Amino acid sequence: MIPRFSHRDDLEPATKIQLQVGKTVSGVEYMAANRMRGWAMDYIKKLFADQIDVFLTPGCPIVAPQIPKGALPHGESNLPLFTTVMRYIFLTNLAGKFTQEEKIIKRETGCGSCIVSNFL
Repeated sequence: MIPRFSHRDDLEPATKIQLQVGKTVSGVEYMAANRMRGWAMDYIKKLFADQIDVFLTPGCPIVAPQIPKGALPHGESNLPLFTTVMRYIFLTNLAGKFTQEEKIIKRETGCGSCIVSNFL
């Protein structure tokens, strides 16, 4: 038997929401999702086999969003924003591959951006 988390009150509200949502997933749904992930991993492996070692994507597709004042004390659960921010990470995370973010800073201006190295 898996021990229950004993510090539930220490979690931020957004994490508590995710755990409650996770409780609604049945074992059958979980196994089906795992099979789909396995299929995606095989598909990506075949797609890029012997052709690409690394592909680069922007680190984040948008400027860093403002944190609403109401979110400061307890956090927030904002799936549309999270999905947008993580847009370029999804493929390699789904496929179980290594991802590394690199910061690029212009010496003249000090301004920077990020790229993500997705190692296949």
